[in-house]
Amino acid sequence: MVDPIRDDGFEPSPEAASQDSGILQPLHDSSDLGPFKVYARGPLTVIGFGGQPPPDMLTLTQFRPALQQLLSEVKCNVLAIDLSGIPIIPSGLLGLLTSFGKSGIEVQLHNTSKDIQEVIELTKLNVKIQISS
Repeated sequence: MVDPIRDDGFEPSPEAASQDSGILQPLHDSSDLGPFKVYARGPLTVIGFGGQPPPDMLTLTQFRPALQQLLSEVKCNVLAIDLSGIPIIPSGLLGLLTSFGKSGIEVQLHNTSKDIQEVIELTKLNVKIQISS
């Protein structure tokens, strides 16, 4: 099974694939990022919310510096966000993602609902943010 976020042909070992629940598991050291769960770090960094609704703007603002520091430290080129189980996206999160895009990081949204896809298209952010369902 090819990893849906990576397109480099990566395939897990048979042992790992047989134990895969299909749900991303956060890294153990992502507690300083509050609501953000980090699933992979490096040039391709994958974050999400663990299937929980994204927090309000105040909470997002509180953890923004820590997320920016992580992306800088790992020399992130691509930020992939797993939105599994999240029906809508708050405007504050859109602003945060747009700011990362302006800083030169490619932003990708994965497992998006139809409502999220519609918002991205209506706001014309699909020019800057890649989306997949």
